[in-house]
This record gives sequence, C-alpha cells and structure tokens, in this order.
Amino acid sequence: IFSRYEIGFNEKDSIAQVAFHKDLDKNFLVDVLNYFDNFEDINLQCFSKYSIPVLVDYLERSHRYYMDKKLPEIEQTINILTDLHREQSPSLSLIQWFFYDYKKELTKHFEMEEKMLFPYSRFLSQANCFSIPLPISLTYIKQYTVQDFIQEHADSHEDLSKIRKAILNYSPS
Repeated sequence: IFSRYEIGFNEKDSIAQVAFHKDLDKNFLVDVLNYFDNFEDINLQCFSKYSIPVLVDYLERSHRYYMDKKLPEIEQTINILTDLHREQSPSLSLIQWFFYDYKKELTKHFEMEEKMLFPYSRFLSQANCFSIPLPISLTYIKQYTVQDFIQEHADSHEDLSKIRKAILNYSPS
C-alpha cells in the first residue's frame, strides 16, 4: 500500500501525519491497510463511505503498481525459472505462456477501466455534486453503463476463479 502512494516508511510518522503530508484521507488509508492485513474478515461495505475520487485514485495507483512493479517481477521470476529448469520441467513453458496471456488480458481490462469506468465514475460524482444539464448527463451515461462494467468484471472474476482452481488442483509428477 505504501508503494502505491509512494510513502517511505518511517516509524516516527503516524498514519495521520503521512496522510496529511501526502494529501490522503487517513481513514481510507487505515481501512485499506486493515483490509490487506485481514482481508478475509473485513466488510467491504466500509469503503462505501469514501468518495468516488478517493476510490478511483486508489484503483489508478493500483493499476500502475501492478503494471510497473508486480507484473514485471512475476514475469522475471517465470522467465528465470523457465530458463533454468526448462529441461527438467517442460510445464514451465505452459506457465510462461499462460502468464503472457493473463498479462495481456489484465492489461486490456485495466485499459477499459481507465478509458471507460474511471471517467464515467468521475462524471457521476461530479453530476452528484453539481447541476449538470440532463441532456449532457444522458448523453454521457448512455456511452457506458454500470451494467456494462458489471458484465465485464464478472467475466474477469470467473476467469480468475478458474485459474485458482486449476493451480490448486495441479499436482506435478
């Protein structure tokens, strides 16, 4: 979480101080940290109290974190394992192929969210705060709907569930 917000950890600083200096919502930061510390027991409804801009900012930062840091690290690890052990374990090539395909789909998913969902969410947030003429709102809303997002997101979760199940059921020789 600190990496996403470019926070250097200093034991002397409280979360409130860090949030203040980074212009972040300290309560959101604490809730996100708690979620990552205990993700099985947290009620995700606790995030409904935060503004759309705060949530979208977090998601955008998460996208950058995965695209710039985590995915390259995973890719490097898979490539090293494949290069070192290709002869002993040919299935590593399958994992490598699977990862490239997964990365491509995840990138496409992130791009869709950044081009469609995030601007749409910001628009709805602004429309809620300011008087935006109805014709403008309707034109914008018709371009992308929450239903579109739900359908696309459900497909992603289904794919991830299949992946988890395949990994858990895999028993190498």
